[in-house]
Amino acid sequence: MKILSYLLLLGLSFMVACANPPVPDTTLPTVVLSINPVAPVAGGSIILKAVALDNVGVVQVKFFLGSTSLGVDFSSPYELIVPANLVSSGDQEFKAVAADAAGNVQETKLVVAVAVADATPPTLTLGIDKPILFVGNTALLTADATDNVGVKQVQFFINETSLGIDTSAPFEQTVAATNIVEGFATFKAIATDAIGLSSETRLGVVVNLVDTTPPIVGLRTSSTAPLVGQAFKLLADAEDDVAMRQVEFLNGDTSLGVDTTAPFEQEITAVQATVGVKAFKAVATDANGNTDVSALNVEVVVPNISFTVKLKQITIANRSPDEFDQTLQIVGSFKAQLQLTTGGVQDEKVTLSIPSVLQPIILRAGLNTFDNPQVLQGTNLPNSKIVMLGEVFEKDSNTLLHKFSQVIGSPAIPLSAVVNATAQNPAVLQFQLNTQVGTSQAENDSILVFFEIFRNP
Repeated sequence: MKILSYLLLLGLSFMVACANPPVPDTTLPTVVLSINPVAPVAGGSIILKAVALDNVGVVQVKFFLGSTSLGVDFSSPYELIVPANLVSSGDQEFKAVAADAAGNVQETKLVVAVAVADATPPTLTLGIDKPILFVGNTALLTADATDNVGVKQVQFFINETSLGIDTSAPFEQTVAATNIVEGFATFKAIATDAIGLSSETRLGVVVNLVDTTPPIVGLRTSSTAPLVGQAFKLLADAEDDVAMRQVEFLNGDTSLGVDTTAPFEQEITAVQATVGVKAFKAVATDANGNTDVSALNVEVVVPNISFTVKLKQITIANRSPDEFDQTLQIVGSFKAQLQLTTGGVQDEKVTLSIPSVLQPIILRAGLNTFDNPQVLQGTNLPNSKIVMLGEVFEKDSNTLLHKFSQVIGSPAIPLSAVVNATAQNPAVLQFQLNTQVGTSQAENDSILVFFEIFRNP
């Protein structure tokens, strides 16, 4: 009975299976291929990577170079290292073929430009900041390294002992004093490029026990004829067989300052630029304490300047044109006096005359104009002042009617107003003379005298 039931059940199962056969897998896998590096070089390492997916499952991915099989990977991540000897320069076609359990396959291709292999090592030169070394010195090594692809690093050595590595330009290395001993030192630099190619160069330097050679220094000024109240510079041309430490500048025995870097210079300020002969010195000291001195006597002089003065106009105040007709004569000279103070120590007075004998001046309508430029030459110091002096005489009797004066450099008319004046924009000076004009007038009249003055170029 049990046997009969079993047979009946088996028959029913067979009938059900025949009525619902399994559905076949016809879906192709998907695959994406990539390469590392993206810009490969012939003879270099290349890794192929495939991302493969399937609705049931990927069983393998095959990799090809052209039609040549490179290998198979059966598990994710699907990768393969391409042997370096198989990759030549030019356009190369790589392919990945993914297969699933049902035998469905899908392929993808990738064309890559393979560059020619870098076979050029870096070029390299080595330099040092001191052609001769002494025990206790420090030194700076500099390497000029270039490469067709790129320099990765430069390593520095002294007598085959590494001093350090510099990975970026400018490639430099400081040599400590403890590494410099008496004798002969061989410095070396090795430059390495991005793919490992390298080149080296050497430099031999004699290391002496003691530096006894002094520096050489020459002193000069920025101006061949320095002027009072104007700043200038002391310039020292200093050099040494090893290295300079500093240059000190002095006026006599008084230090003006120290400069530790070339170009060696010291400013003499406007306040320090007083009149007279200065005994300047430059003391140069090298890295080992050796010194040299250069002396230079410099005469600071007072600059000559000149002004142009014009008697521009004479007019009578408080008069109308129809009631005034008078004649005056100005005789003698207008005088200009330059009051100078030399550095606050002593005064120097220079009196200069401006010849100006004029014909009788007929004052009509209260206005007369002139154009008689005179040149005033003298000396200019920061604390100078100009005193303008003048006299007016009556026509017939030659009687002195009035004296007038005006100080240029006083608060009323600062000297800068004249020094900065030009022919186009002169400084205007006005003198007022309160005096009686002629004999027909009982009252006094104000005579206004106008001058223009400017500094000549």
